[in-house]
Amino acid sequence: MRTSRLASFLLLALTALALIAVWKPVQDAGVHAAGAIVLITAGALACGHLLGGPDPATRSVAAILTAARNPGLAMVVATVNHAAPLVIAAILAYLLIAALTMLPYILWRRRFSRR
Repeated sequence: MRTSRLASFLLLALTALALIAVWKPVQDAGVHAAGAIVLITAGALACGHLLGGPDPATRSVAAILTAARNPGLAMVVATVNHAAPLVIAAILAYLLIAALTMLPYILWRRRFSRR
């Protein structure tokens, strides 16, 4: 249990540092870019949920995987190709906004699975 709490704390600290690092590019992109990320992520969650099959666990996994895509791969491609720092910041911003968009769905599915 202690390891889980430490891991959660470190994840929150890393998220806070990432938010600080990408705040300026996210702010410069504006509300329209953040709104587009939210809409794309919510749409992907809905598609994955609807097409996930009858099993609730499979349905949740399909929705999250569909919405998460692969920002890690995008980060590797950007790093290997020596992309501009703004590109890397944009990928991090996408990751964070998408994660925040998925959070209500994850909490809802977790509550649903406990019933």
